[in-house]
Formats: sequence, C-alpha cells, structure tokens
Amino acid sequence: MGLSDNAPSQTEGQAAVQKEVPAGTPNAKPAAINTAIRETAQKGVHAVIQGISQTGTQAESCEGELSVPPSAYQDSACALIQNTSQTGMQPEVHGGTMTMAQAAYQAQTGMQACNAQAEAEADERRREWAKRFRLFGIPTVVYAAVTAFLLYHNFSGIAMTAEAILTVVFAVFMIRRSGRSMCSKGWWILAGILLLGLSDFLTDCAPVQFFNGIGIFLLLLLLFVISFREPEGENFHEMLFELIAAPFRGIGCLGSVVKDTSAFFRTKSKGKKTRTVPVVIGFAAAIPIVLLVIALLCSADAVFKSVLGQVFRDFVTSFILSGIGILISAVFWYAAVYGIVLGVQKPIQRRQSGNGVADAITGIIICLPVTLVYLVFSVIQILFLFLRNMNLPDGYTYAQYVHEGYIQLMVVCLLNLVLVLIMNEIFRKSRILDVLMTVISGCTYIMTASSMLRMIMYIRTYGLTFLRCVVLWVLTLIAVLFAGVLIWIWNRRFRLFRYIMTALIAGWLLFGFAKPDRVVAHYNLYVHEQKADYDYLSRLSADAAPVIFEYVRSNGCDGEEYWLSGYRIGNDHEIRWRHINLPEILMKRYESGER
Repeated sequence: MGLSDNAPSQTEGQAAVQKEVPAGTPNAKPAAINTAIRETAQKGVHAVIQGISQTGTQAESCEGELSVPPSAYQDSACALIQNTSQTGMQPEVHGGTMTMAQAAYQAQTGMQACNAQAEAEADERRREWAKRFRLFGIPTVVYAAVTAFLLYHNFSGIAMTAEAILTVVFAVFMIRRSGRSMCSKGWWILAGILLLGLSDFLTDCAPVQFFNGIGIFLLLLLLFVISFREPEGENFHEMLFELIAAPFRGIGCLGSVVKDTSAFFRTKSKGKKTRTVPVVIGFAAAIPIVLLVIALLCSADAVFKSVLGQVFRDFVTSFILSGIGILISAVFWYAAVYGIVLGVQKPIQRRQSGNGVADAITGIIICLPVTLVYLVFSVIQILFLFLRNMNLPDGYTYAQYVHEGYIQLMVVCLLNLVLVLIMNEIFRKSRILDVLMTVISGCTYIMTASSMLRMIMYIRTYGLTFLRCVVLWVLTLIAVLFAGVLIWIWNRRFRLFRYIMTALIAGWLLFGFAKPDRVVAHYNLYVHEQKADYDYLSRLSADAAPVIFEYVRSNGCDGEEYWLSGYRIGNDHEIRWRHINLPEILMKRYESGER
C-alpha cells in the first residue's frame, strides 16, 4: 500500500480548514494551512513507520542473526518524524510552498532509502556467505560425496584406506585454505589417520575395522580443534572440553550450512536466466506419456513385459536404491563436516581452568573413605591372590575366585581414572589431596594386576577369545595411562592430554596390527590344543587363515573336518573391490594350497 493512499488529499485538508476557522479571522488561512499540513504529515509518517516496522521484521526473519537490528529502523523513523513535523509546522520557512503531497513524498523517500539500505546490507551478507561457501563448502561437498560412495554399506577394506588418504588431503587443504599452517602435532595426527587406514586393509576382523573407522574421524575432529581453536597450553580439561564441544558446535551451525549453500546458488544464479522451470515441465509431461506407452507395449508383447520387468527390478535394487542411499549419506556427511568446520572457527570463549575453584577440604573428605576402602581391598589381594596366605569362604573354590570379578575390577579402574581427573578440575590444589589421589592411583595398579591375573587364569582354563584379548588390552592401557596421571598429579605442567591421546592411538594401532584373531587361533591350536573350541575357531575372520591352514597341514584335523569346512564357508564370499583386504587374498591362496 503506497503512502499516498493513507494520506488525506489537499482538498480534504482545505475543507477542514474552512469548516473549523471562521472566515475573516486574521491570519486564519496560514494558521489553518499549518494545522492541516501538520496533521496530514503526521498521518503519513505513521503509515511510513508501520511500513518500516514491517520491512524490518521481514528482514530480521529472513536474514537471521546478522540482520539489521530493529533499532536502526526506529532511529530512521524518529529522524523522519522530526524532519516532517518541523517541515509541516513551519511551512513559512519554505516560503509557504510546502504542500501535503510534498510532505508525503518526503516521507516515502525516507522509507525507500531505509529499504534500499537494508537490501544493500542483506546483499552484502549473502555475498559473504557465498564467499565462505566457495572457500570451505565446495571442498566439503567433494569430500562428502566421495566419502558417501566409499563407505556406503561398507566400513572396511581398501575403501577405508582410500578414505584415510582422502581425509588427510581434505584436512591439509582446509587448514591451508583458512590461512593457517600445519603444526607439528597435526602431522602426527595425520600419520595416525594413515596408519588406521592401513590397518583396515591389513585385517579382516570386523570390530577392529569398525573402530579404525571411528578413530579416523575422531582424529580429524581433533586436528580441526587443534588447528582452529588453538587451546591454550594444551591444558587437559581445555582440550577435552573443546573436543567434546566440537560436534555440538557443528549441530548449532546447521543453520549457517543452509544459509551458505543457499546464498552461493542465489548469488550465482542472480541475473541469469534459469531453465529449471522448463526442464521440470518437460519431465512432468514426459512421464505419463512414457508410462502409457510402456503399459501398451507390455500388454502387446509378453516377452517385452518379462524382460522389462527383470531389468526394472535389477535397476531399482542395484542402482536407484543405492543411489538414493549414497545421496542421503552424502548430505549427512556434508552437513556434519561443514557444520563442524564452521563451528570450530567460531570466536573462542576461554573457560576458567587450572587447579579448580572449590575448597580442597571437600575433595579430601570425598577421597578419604574411598582411599581406605581401596587400601583394604589391595591388602586382601596381596595376601590371598598374590601370596595365598588367606583362606576362602566355605564352599568357595580357588578356581571360582580367580575366574570371576575381572570385568568389575576393570570398570573400577576406569572409574578411578575419571575420579582423579575430576578431582583436579573441581578442587583447588592441595598436598593432602594429591597424596590421596596418588594412593588411589597406586591401589588402581594393584586392582589392574588382580584383574589381569584372574583373566590369565581364566584363559588357561577356557581358552582365548577376541573379547578376552580386549580385556587384557584395556587393562594394559589403564596401567600406561595411570603412569601419566601420576606424573601429572605432582607436575601440572605435564602435557597429559597429549600423553593420553598418544597412548590411545599407539595402543589401538598395536592391537589392530597384532591381528587378535590370528593370536586367538595360534593360542587355542598350539597352546590350548586339548581343549580347543573348534566351533569358535570356525567363526574367526580371515586373519586366522595362515595359522589354521598351517596347523591342518601339519597335524591333520583328527575328525574335526567339519569346523574347517565351516571356517571356509564363513570366509567364502564374493570379494568386491571396496571390501577387499590382504587377509582375504591370502585366504584364497592358502585354501588353494599356495603359500
């Protein structure tokens, strides 16, 4: 609605003047004209304010957090009111020539200027978003598309090796594109990503392959945090907080992902003639015609109908459905990775970290009873389990004692690790508290040794499995981690986060490259031969093929041919290029008698 529609006409103002002011009154006509112009201008200005408010609201809703604030529109409106009011009240300054139409025109001109300024600022923001998309969004689109293709219904084999190489190239490119340089820690992280990808090609163990893939993306996230967030001094709590917060920042930036993508295509297509509508109309018209023709031809020829049905089924299952799945995966990867890239580049709000803020006496009261319980438990473990100087309860055998409790002890050890780290974050530094945490750490070593001894005795009785290998690995890793924690308790400048990350990466790589299924097969066939569980061995991955086939050729199966057949059947499947790995290749060679 234009401003002229809301403002009363000049004839109406004059009629009002003539009605209200008696004829013959001195200076009646100029005073009446002033009053009419003032009232008319104010009505026009109120209409302008309403239009400006609506325009500002729309701009705010469209542009989000970067829109022009409503206060800018209010300031413009106030200036416009003041200017118009002064002009309407003092027409004699302009020689008595200011009419109501001129006042309305001036108000409309002010509104148009405000709208033009808001539109210019909105265009500038869209150009900034489009520039950011060209800088970071386009490489992310390529990375997401290739990742979706490599990892669709697959998390193993040579595809994961290719994914690791792609991730390294993508990470280096994005860091360089942001104007930053790769730090020394970043190169070690990239090396870890490549080694995890290589491990995926060298093993056929599904759990190892799965956690290798998880490790690749966690290391990519860590690299982005180190490169973009730059936590101060490698403080453990600061680094851990940034690593945990990065995915949530990515979720919070999903709106920016949509804005950047939309702004890029809007800016690119602005001023160009688009053919989207004609193409859509063409497809919409062609589909019913093609369906009608196919229906007529199928009813006319049974062979055509049969062939078309088979082709359609194969096409839908192998191409269309897979294509839709890959497309959905690509969108997910794009939104997740680009959101994280934008999230880690947000302004940093440093957290208060250090020795904690709570009174240390509270921490001492918490740790003291826990420490006493751990000391009593540790003494019992030393006297009975290690030295065997105590008697068991009635009806309880030593085998029962050592064959249980290792999982519970492993959980307690992990809880102790968390407890010690939290104590330092919450409470101020205290020598007594440090002593208590040191005692807890020492008791944790005794619990770790107790749990490991129980597990070793359990393996000697029942044999080795993949999960029992994992328990031994976790207990060993806990012992390594607590060595760093003990150093950190008494020297807070110790880079605990780097130590823990290095221990985790190195420990998992050693576990993966050791091929636990091969270790399990070797122990059960050569060390635990009399009690070997052949049914379990037949379910091992191709990692165990060299040990199993060598054992069969050297010793024979002794009537256990069925388990070897089951092992062959379980690992006999079509090898597609994305899933191919070295153990599957060796499996085929060993099965055919080659070395």
